[in-house]
Amino acid sequence: MSRRLLFDRSVQIKQLDVVEQHGILIFRAGDKGKDCNVHVFRLSELESQDDEQQQQQQDEDEEEEQEVVACAGLQRRRMSARTRAHAKQRKLERTKGCHLYSLTRPGGSHLRMCVAVGRRLSVLQWKHTAAWTTWRAEADTDTVDGFKLMGEFQVSETPSIMTIIESQEPGREWMICCGLRHHYELIYPDTAPRSLHLEVSVKPHLVAALDLCEDEEPELLLCYNSQYILHFISTKGEYR
Repeated sequence: MSRRLLFDRSVQIKQLDVVEQHGILIFRAGDKGKDCNVHVFRLSELESQDDEQQQQQQDEDEEEEQEVVACAGLQRRRMSARTRAHAKQRKLERTKGCHLYSLTRPGGSHLRMCVAVGRRLSVLQWKHTAAWTTWRAEADTDTVDGFKLMGEFQVSETPSIMTIIESQEPGREWMICCGLRHHYELIYPDTAPRSLHLEVSVKPHLVAALDLCEDEEPELLLCYNSQYILHFISTKGEYR
């Protein structure tokens, strides 16, 4: 198995997801503050050795990158890695300054993403359904232009945990769970946010909000570290 550097050190990747269903690579990169963005690349272009951007970078760094090295008796040319300039060409709108993003789990009808920029949440959806991509994989060639904005919401505090899940309920195809300082907040597309507070003497520390699925009904498992208490929240708003 061979290894190849895809991005150099100028691209500081903080989060990364491979969405094989649509053939794309999604990652959040950048320093703190406004430099952070979400970027989208096609997996096929990362695998291609004839990519135009790679060739351009090779020409610029000819002396360094065209060094021929020996490997198992064969000669091969080192490939140039993509730089911060390449990543800027694939940054997603409305994600400047983001500190967190979340994707719906694989296997759903649509790929949806929630991006947090401070207290602002932007919900985006891939314009092609999973079924369409299965039948027309060769036509699904979009990158950043493949996502369309579905809506924006405000939460009471900057979230440190965020999970977006899919639902089959009409009019409520998704739900967002945000972990704030000491409580979770549920965001629905059609109703006001709902806060979930744990009644304990010591303020709890939030650990994770996990997307589960039981009997085809998606649920959330809310995790705390104070008393190891677990809660299940269905997309219908039921709490137990």
